[in-house]
Amino acid sequence: MPKILSAPLTVAISITTLCNLRCKHCFSTGGEPLEGRNLDRDEWLKVVDDLAAAKVFSVTISGGEPLVVPWFRDVAQRVVQNKMSCGLNTNALLVDSEMAKWLKGLPMNDRVSVSFDGSREETYEMLRGKGTFKKALAGIENLMKAGLRVRLFCVVNRFNCMELEDIIKAGLELGCRNIEFNTFYPTGCGSTFEEELQPDSEQLKAAFENALVLEEKYKDVIRGVFLKQANLYRQSLQRTAKGSSPSPARIGCGAGLKNAAIRSDGTLVPCEILWRAGCGNVLEQCVQNIWQSSDMLKSLRNLAGVPLSEIEVCKDCNINDICDGGCRSGPLSRGEMLGTDVHCWKIRLEKE
Repeated sequence: MPKILSAPLTVAISITTLCNLRCKHCFSTGGEPLEGRNLDRDEWLKVVDDLAAAKVFSVTISGGEPLVVPWFRDVAQRVVQNKMSCGLNTNALLVDSEMAKWLKGLPMNDRVSVSFDGSREETYEMLRGKGTFKKALAGIENLMKAGLRVRLFCVVNRFNCMELEDIIKAGLELGCRNIEFNTFYPTGCGSTFEEELQPDSEQLKAAFENALVLEEKYKDVIRGVFLKQANLYRQSLQRTAKGSSPSPARIGCGAGLKNAAIRSDGTLVPCEILWRAGCGNVLEQCVQNIWQSSDMLKSLRNLAGVPLSEIEVCKDCNINDICDGGCRSGPLSRGEMLGTDVHCWKIRLEKE
């Protein structure tokens, strides 16, 4: 097990699961409240103080949609008052010019991330609902006019996988400097729409090949997990031709090593994708105690020393020396820690 930090470097806090949208690919609850009690304003302020006491460096305020909460500003100000870097994940629909100016003054110059999953109204609203595209554009424009640097997040799926360059161009026209392409993982609400949203094998291959071209063309602009997988795809093709036999690497999931997340009910989880992997509740013990004593976190950290050869389906893979074994959300959804990423692109391509 690697040496463990005394506390996470950065924590994403989901101050609410409520949202003004009902996105099909949401890794959380799709805007529906969690069962049971959720933390209120004063409790979140105490959590922020606790994070500062643990010497967490940065906090990202997330949701749901954090701007639907009337006391969002109180939480953001508390983060800054505690001298931690403050970030925001938002769909931007509620960002008017006044909110954008307030964010600029917080300050939050490099930590505003906006979900942007389509360059066209039709594509965007296929995922996020009718009447949302123009509102999102207006929100992003307000952020840019206020002088904020905005990073766009795009979840690659069946609806948008053929328009990645159009998404890049739309982002650049808006003035955004970075666009992160991430892979669709059917967790949370997204699991309901897996069949509808998951690209088929031909779409996935074409999207990978296109992404490799775009990475070269827009190398200082785009990044993300999907690009990483596209590069693994290229390596796999090249190695198949050369007949290489690599030496297995080790599982590389970073959940619980440097970062963590806190759900709206106060449950600390290893990351936002591992939504159901509860490690303890901040209403019952401090963040630092959970970070250092959670059995779930200890189990995840122990994976860092496990070679991919111990995962049956990975042991003979021709890229298992450069792959990290994928997301742990798949195995954990089956009640196991060590196992293959059921959403592994290579397994999917070989099956279809």
